[in-house]
Amino acid sequence: MRVIVVGVGRVGAAIARFLARDGHVVTVVDQDPDIAEQLAADLDVRSVVGLGSLPDVLDRAGGREADAIIATTHNDEVNIVACEVAGGLFETQIKIARIRNASYLNPAFSDLFSRQHIAIDAVFSPEVDIARALARHQETPGPSFIAPFCAGAARAFGLDVGPTSPLVGAEAGGVFQLFPGLNAKIVAVERSEKIFAIAPGDVIRSGDRVYCVSAAKDVERILTAFSQRSLRNRRILIDGAGRVGMELARLLEADPNVTITMIERNAQRAQAAAEGLRKTIVLNGDATDAAILAQADVERTDIVFAVTDNDHINIFAGFHAKRLGAKMAVILAASGLAEPAKEALGLDIIVSTQDVMVSRLSPHFRKGRILAVRQIGPEPGGEIIEAVISPTSHLADKPMRDDALPDGVVIGLVQRGATIFAPQNGERFAAGDHVLLFAEQPKIKAVERMFRVSLEYLGG
Repeated sequence: MRVIVVGVGRVGAAIARFLARDGHVVTVVDQDPDIAEQLAADLDVRSVVGLGSLPDVLDRAGGREADAIIATTHNDEVNIVACEVAGGLFETQIKIARIRNASYLNPAFSDLFSRQHIAIDAVFSPEVDIARALARHQETPGPSFIAPFCAGAARAFGLDVGPTSPLVGAEAGGVFQLFPGLNAKIVAVERSEKIFAIAPGDVIRSGDRVYCVSAAKDVERILTAFSQRSLRNRRILIDGAGRVGMELARLLEADPNVTITMIERNAQRAQAAAEGLRKTIVLNGDATDAAILAQADVERTDIVFAVTDNDHINIFAGFHAKRLGAKMAVILAASGLAEPAKEALGLDIIVSTQDVMVSRLSPHFRKGRILAVRQIGPEPGGEIIEAVISPTSHLADKPMRDDALPDGVVIGLVQRGATIFAPQNGERFAAGDHVLLFAEQPKIKAVERMFRVSLEYLGG
C-alpha cells in the first residue's frame, strides 16, 4: 500500500517504522523539517514538510495515489480535516485519525465517525490503548505481557521461565496436555533475543520467555500451576499524571478494592489530577526521591506504574521503587532503552508504546480476514494473529494440523461460536472459525494469503 503518515512524533514515528518494515510505500508529513527529514533518512521513506490537513501539502505527499492516510498529530481537528480532505478530494480508501479529546470518543456520539457524518474509517487514542494495556497487568499479575483476543474470550500472554520454574525441561508442545479440560497452548519461545514458533521436540529452558494462548477463563489456573504471581495487586502507585497516567488511574479506580497513589513532578498538573480523580491520592514530587516514595508508602506497594513521557525517568522511578520495597514495577517505554536494563535494575514488565500502537493499527494493513494482531518478541519478532476463515478460504475443511502450515506458523486456539478449543487430531477448520495463531515475521504474508478467499489465494 501507499500510506501517508501525518505527524511524526513518537506515535507517528512508531507507525511509520512498522509500515516501512512491512513493505509499504510510506510518506511522512510534519511541520518540523528536522523531524521529518531525519525520520525519512532513518527509514528510507519520503518526507514532505507542511501542515498535513492542507490540500496542497497532501497533494505533494502523493494524496492522489495514496491508499491510506493515518493522521497522528497532537491536534484532533488537524487529524480529522486531514482525513476528510484525503477522502473527499483524493478518494483515499483508508482514513485513520488519532483522537485525544474524550468528547469525540463519548459513546453517546458513537456514530460521529461514520459515512453519514465524518467519513473516517477508524479512530484511535494512544493514551487509552496504552492505559488499557497497562491496566491488564493489574487485572492479571504475573505475565510479562497479556492481550485479549476473540472479543475478550481468549488471551495471549508471556511467561518468563526462571531456573526453578516447573516449565524447565518440559516439551513446549506437550505442556498443557497434562491438564484435562484446559484450553491452552504454547505457540512461541523467545530465547537469546530471538523468537521462534515451537516445533515438535522443543524443550523449554531457564531464561526463556514462552508465549501462550488460552481461553480467558483458564489464565488464572495456568498462572497458579506454573508458580506465576496470580494474586490481585491492591496497593498501586502511579508515577506521572499525563494523559496515560490519568487514563490508567480512571480505569483502576473502577475497582473498589484498590488503593491508588499518584506522584507528579509538575505542581499545576498534580493539582489538576487531584481535582480530576475520584479516589486517587495525588502527591507533588519526584518519584526518584526516596522521601516522596516513603510518603507514598512505597514499601507496602504491590505494583508501581512508571508512565511519564520520559523513558529515563520511568526506568529510574521503577528501579528506586523496587529498591525501596515495591513488589512489582511496570515501565512504559517508547524507545528500546528499558529492555536491556530490565534484569539488571530489577524491573518486572516493559510495556512498549510502539508494540501497543502497531498491534492496534496493523489489522487495517493486513490482507485477508485479519481481525486482531499483537506484535511480540525482539526485532524482527513475530505476531499473534486472530483471523477468520471465510467459506471460500483455502483452509476451509482442511485438517487443523501445524504440519499442514508453513514452517514458522503455529495454530494456538480456535473459536467456533461460543466455544474455544485447542485443536486435536482429526478436527477440521470450518467457515466462520476464528483462528488464533503465531507467525514468525517472514511468514506473515503467507498467513495473509491463507485467510484470503480461494481465488485470491491461488492467484498469489
